[in-house]
Amino acid sequence: YEKENGDSGFWSETHELRREERMKEREIREEERAYRNAERLAQTKEREVEREERMKDIDRRRKNQQRRIEKQQERIKERNKQIAKRSYNLAKANSTRSIAKSIESNDEDVYFDSDDGYENAIIIDKDTSDETLATMKKNLEAKGITFNYSKVKRNSLGEIVRIKIVTSDGKGSKSTVVASADDGEPINDIIIEI
Repeated sequence: YEKENGDSGFWSETHELRREERMKEREIREEERAYRNAERLAQTKEREVEREERMKDIDRRRKNQQRRIEKQQERIKERNKQIAKRSYNLAKANSTRSIAKSIESNDEDVYFDSDDGYENAIIIDKDTSDETLATMKKNLEAKGITFNYSKVKRNSLGEIVRIKIVTSDGKGSKSTVVASADDGEPINDIIIEI
């Protein structure tokens, strides 16, 4: 063939058909690529939204947990103040009563009882701090009462899950109490009359 400008070339119908097929295949590939890119973009946006929702949920849970911890710490602090005050007043009072009568039951409740209530008693509960225990020991020793505690174990919330207490009034009255609970559960209240 010869073009109008005088150039000449070879023209083949087969060659033209192959060129058209290649163009169609290229268009199809480009459409598929554009579709895959759009799908990936949509999936990326969806994952981003899910990630943001998870982060908000995690943040909300973290804040709730922090509030619970702060409330628990406030409660423990207030309880420790009350216990320390009662224990201090109790240790200062002059009392000639026997140290304790112990009653132990199979359901792990360990407590001390007397005929006239708990007016001169030390109460050790799950929230009693190490500082409070040390204060109790010091104040009772000043009254001539030996108060020893050991094997104090606490759970992740700082609650006592195991404790051994030995008391003696120096007149032959001696008592040993071991209180423990399973699976990180806190102990029940221990009441020691003096």
